[in-house]
Amino acid sequence: DASIIIVTYERPRRLLRTLSGLESQEGACKFEIIIVDDGSGQSMTGLLEGSNGPIIVYHNVLFV
Repeated sequence: DASIIIVTYERPRRLLRTLSGLESQEGACKFEIIIVDDGSGQSMTGLLEGSNGPIIVYHNVLFV
């Protein structure tokens, strides 16, 4: 099993293309997707509806 971490900011179309590519993998091991949304103006929750597999989203991460 694997965890795939995607960091994004204001790139909804690129994120959807990336997720589509990951979901279409054949013969890949099981994986979870962790999305770190660094304060995008758009909500990722609605964008990710209908996605297959486990997806964890972290919003507005502040690095100190």
